Amino acid sequence: FQSFLQAGNVRPEDLDLVVLTGGHSQWYFVEELLLDQLPLDGSAPLGLTKIKNDFSRIRSISLPQQTVAIGLAYMGLRKEEPEPIPEPAPQPETAPQPESKVEGDTVSPSPEESTDQNADSPNMSELYYQAECGDAEAQFKLGRVCMGRISRNEVDAHTDPTEPLKWFLLAATQGHTGAQFQLGNIYKHGVIVKANKPEAVRWYRMAAEHGHARAQCMLGDFYSHGFGDVQCDKTEAANWYQRSAAQGYAQAQCSLGVCYEFGTGVVKDPNEAVKWYHAAAEQNYAAAQCNLGNCYANGSGVAMNFAEAVKWYRKAAEQNYADAQCRLGFCYESGIGVDKNINTAASWYLKAAEQGHSEAQTSLELLCQKNQTPFTILCRRAFILGIADSQYALADAYSHGTNIDQ
Repeated sequence: FQSFLQAGNVRPEDLDLVVLTGGHSQWYFVEELLLDQLPLDGSAPLGLTKIKNDFSRIRSISLPQQTVAIGLAYMGLRKEEPEPIPEPAPQPETAPQPESKVEGDTVSPSPEESTDQNADSPNMSELYYQAECGDAEAQFKLGRVCMGRISRNEVDAHTDPTEPLKWFLLAATQGHTGAQFQLGNIYKHGVIVKANKPEAVRWYRMAAEHGHARAQCMLGDFYSHGFGDVQCDKTEAANWYQRSAAQGYAQAQCSLGVCYEFGTGVVKDPNEAVKWYHAAAEQNYAAAQCNLGNCYANGSGVAMNFAEAVKWYRKAAEQNYADAQCRLGFCYESGIGVDKNINTAASWYLKAAEQGHSEAQTSLELLCQKNQTPFTILCRRAFILGIADSQYALADAYSHGTNIDQ
């Protein structure tokens, strides 16, 4: 480096940017070099004034060991406690929901592959540094960052596809429940490593027993349906749903509501079912909203109220929940809870039918046979034939209020 300065007749105090590359063994000297504690070749300290005034001028190739070295340099140059690493933005709940509710059915969660989308944030160097120093939270966050890069295919020849596993394991062995849950996901879905059901259950159970709500709900699903070496046990399933639901996890609240509605693993109690459906529905959980609509439509656990049923069906239907769309279509076809409107019924049936909802497909066919308006004919043609012109005409009918309210 000193030779480079001399060859280019560059003064260290005028240097605007340092790009660090090289082997791993060299990085132990980075902090001392930048702090003028390690003169090269017996020369005077470098005195990198501009770099010290703005340490963001340091750059490196994004290999793990180099990033760690930059973290060391940052820490040394700042000579103060590092700023706290901001929490990643919370991810919305995107668990898949059942097409329709049947006795004993529960809601199964989707793979919770949450990743940090801001992998190149200015604090990445500190994140690596803190993770290498054994900070469990930093290790967990770094695992999510690495997982995100792999899932977005932001990899090169130097990328280690098992790096997320490394960081999650380090955090999990320190008792980090989020990392334990992520390991459960990795082994359940065969991400990075070969799928291993017993290992998935082990990590989910570890997180669940330490109070992780999603892991508790996942364990409830395992006991509800059986998974790996977990035998079906409806009572144990309800127990885990209860523990998760008590923490406010909407998916578990909905599943617990199903248990109480049908007496699966608990004593049947329609009032308790409505309580848990309502708790989840208020969190905008579509399956619970549809189930709550069913309760109002049937007078189960609450006084029968068709208008209230339509309200909850609509909330779920607007989230593209097929079962609610079908039920809302039936309400419009029959004039239950709303003014009868055949065209609106057809439009809701069509939305559900396009998602493969068999009841909605049958209902749309029967509706069109009995009520051949231009719009219902168009709906049937758009669904059965899937012709682009028909779909365009359907959109035009919506936008201009042709045979249907805008």
